[in-house]
Amino acid sequence: MRQVLNAVTVVILIVLDGTAVAQQHTHVILAPNEITFGPLRPGGTRWAVIEGNPEQAGPFTMRVMLPANWTIAPHFHAATEYLTVLSGTLYAGVGERFSVSEMKALPAGGFMVMPPKTPHYLLVKEETTIQVQMIGPLVLTYIDQTGDPIKQ
Repeated sequence: MRQVLNAVTVVILIVLDGTAVAQQHTHVILAPNEITFGPLRPGGTRWAVIEGNPEQAGPFTMRVMLPANWTIAPHFHAATEYLTVLSGTLYAGVGERFSVSEMKALPAGGFMVMPPKTPHYLLVKEETTIQVQMIGPLVLTYIDQTGDPIKQ
């Protein structure tokens, strides 16, 4: 009976909008094929929230598919960002001005940590998937508000 209840609980937590697991207070074990990406978001990205909720206070983990030729203008977060490149190559730079010559290429397996309020910017040339871990809520503050894809 307990196994049936646990299975039902897991099914309830899986939602169709790309969130694989709701706010967690227990273990999470997911095979790659159990992680569902949601619909396109502003800027052409797709997210799969695999633990927690990036819109609420508390820890979360999400995967983000970035389309080819994608960029994000200099911005910062209120919390430390932990980012791992899962596929493709991510180019990352630190500072308030976007400079391709200052970016470092992070291939699959690459990792970066951005402390709170550290301005940084990103670029991909090919489709790239990253995993981000932070303490929510997820807020991006753009150095120049014209760089915000939601406001374009």
